[in-house]
Amino acid sequence: MRLAIRFVPRPRKALVSSTTVRSPISPSRGHNSTTGSRRRPAFAWDQQATSGPGVRDAVGGDVDFFGRWRLIETDTGTRGHIGFNLEYRHRFTTIAPASLGDNIGSIWRTTRGFSTFDWRLRELWWHQSFLDGRFEFRVGTVNQKHFIDIYSFKSQNTYFLGTPFSDSPTIAFPSNGFGAMTRVSILPEVHLTATIGDANGTGEVGPLDSLFDDGELLTTLDLSVTPTFEGLGDGKYGLTLWHRDARQEAGIPSGGGVSLLAEQEIASNASAFARYGYGDGADLTIEHLFAAGAVIREPFDLAGDAFGVGLSWARPSDPSLDDQWGAEAFYRIQLGNALQLTPGFQIIVNPSESRENDVVGVFMLRCRVQF
Repeated sequence: MRLAIRFVPRPRKALVSSTTVRSPISPSRGHNSTTGSRRRPAFAWDQQATSGPGVRDAVGGDVDFFGRWRLIETDTGTRGHIGFNLEYRHRFTTIAPASLGDNIGSIWRTTRGFSTFDWRLRELWWHQSFLDGRFEFRVGTVNQKHFIDIYSFKSQNTYFLGTPFSDSPTIAFPSNGFGAMTRVSILPEVHLTATIGDANGTGEVGPLDSLFDDGELLTTLDLSVTPTFEGLGDGKYGLTLWHRDARQEAGIPSGGGVSLLAEQEIASNASAFARYGYGDGADLTIEHLFAAGAVIREPFDLAGDAFGVGLSWARPSDPSLDDQWGAEAFYRIQLGNALQLTPGFQIIVNPSESRENDVVGVFMLRCRVQF
């Protein structure tokens, strides 16, 4: 078998005019609007810490198969489809990238995802929308993270890697499980999203015993406003409330909290954001989290490129631990239509669970292939 690699010049184009603020219930991970279409992105990550009490190198990979089959589409704006997500995660080193944060004493993870498991059918759902998307619902085995506390750059696959930016560390999300989500646009710029899911999700499609036997749930309510300001552009401002029941068999107490989000275009190709989260109980390791930053899309007129920088702070739930500070920067390079390469760097100041180091640096390299 012969493999040929051809490098093509990267196009230059005019700066884009706006950021797409995704619907809270319609994440675009791997899907397009064509009936029966699917994309298969593959990722490889390399992270190396400058110091820390444990293993400092982590390399992993992630292969995903996404798909959906649209079965209903009417002239009145009613649409329905079946969707799925099949995923495989693996590591090339002693630990997976998802475990690097624990090994260097960080209170948050240096990346969301990129753990280790064999092929799994992670999600399988039915999605229905009415009135051209003004009312939607989804039911099946789903990931509640995809629907609440969402902003444009909350993706470890294309933007920031560290969980202060790519995740919601103050919300006690379970693994994927059976659940339902509904969204209604009260006004064109005001959206209300509610979710309910199994607090004992197993991370894959399977029996519903834990849901019906235990009845332990994660429930959320998300209110978002998406105005457009003259002279600036599109924005998104959100409030999320959540509660998780106690998990009796696992011995984990109940918990709840609140998250706030502000994202605003500040130029034709740049957006700024700020996030705050508070979580209590549910065995959370972080009680307060604040993160803020900015992203420039297509700097130097290079199509597909992106540059981002962010600052973060966290207060541990354990009062005996000190506050932790952090910063992250990345530059995403678009190499042709299907390949992205993203070098980056994280700085963790005063790692809460390490008494040995005041500052730890983490070098990062992400490769993403989509076909």
